[in-house]
Amino acid sequence: MYAREIVSEGLKPLDLSDSGERAIVQMHEYNVGQLPVTDGDKYIGIISMDEIMALKHLNDSIRDLQIPLKRPYVH
Repeated sequence: MYAREIVSEGLKPLDLSDSGERAIVQMHEYNVGQLPVTDGDKYIGIISMDEIMALKHLNDSIRDLQIPLKRPYVH
């Protein structure tokens, strides 16, 4: 499955290269507590505000944060 098939057009997903700070800003803009993360067209998972806020270095990329991203699914 490609990210473009499951991500809303109005909600821009984060990329693995985005920083924790960028993720927080985007979550505030959309007024959400979680955002999908992609690597190009590939869906990687979902990251939450709580996971990002617990980190010390918000300038690091999501890829460098070492957070296991959740991968919710529907049967």
